[in-house]
Amino acid sequence: MPVNTVIYFIIVMLMGVAPTYAHHPKGSIDVYMKAHEKHFEVIDLPKAPSFELMDANGNKVRLSDFDNKVVVLNFISAHCQNFCARHAAVVAAIQQKVNITPLKGGVQFITIIADTKNESLDVMQGYAQTYGFETSNWLLLTTSKDSSEATIKTLVDAYNVVSEAVGNDQERGSVVTHFIDKGGRFAAKFHGLKFGPINPVLYISGLIDN
Repeated sequence: MPVNTVIYFIIVMLMGVAPTYAHHPKGSIDVYMKAHEKHFEVIDLPKAPSFELMDANGNKVRLSDFDNKVVVLNFISAHCQNFCARHAAVVAAIQQKVNITPLKGGVQFITIIADTKNESLDVMQGYAQTYGFETSNWLLLTTSKDSSEATIKTLVDAYNVVSEAVGNDQERGSVVTHFIDKGGRFAAKFHGLKFGPINPVLYISGLIDN
């Protein structure tokens, strides 16, 4: 077993996770996760939908910039409250667990604003502090200034993110955390907010080890 994984599993054990969760079979992480996590869905497409968006500093960012890493991707709505805040907190918690292990250098977290073009950079820059993201391996992205209005809708549709109006200018949408393997392979999704808190980290570990 790789040294990184050994160190990670020691940390997992210290966190009080059951031993059976700390010994997923290398090379069979999808099979393992399907058996242990009901909110897990295998995708296994050769390429995840690509994008070119803008970060909080106005820099262009492409998904292909992170081909050498596992990417954990989620979408938020600028008009949604409650579940979007809860989703952000869940993804931030995954990042915190990853970042106390040697897995940190192999993972990039990305949050995409799904419904607002050129969101205020001040708002974007305050998002990390609000929800507890560590900016060393996390980015908040929105559409670039020269993109068309259809750009973000096309991307949202490509990832099958569903949203609907619920009144008072609020929106409700699907809560999904997407996992993209090294090389851009669209590996899997974790649905909702009730999955086992350590399972996404174990899945990331399995992708990095494979």
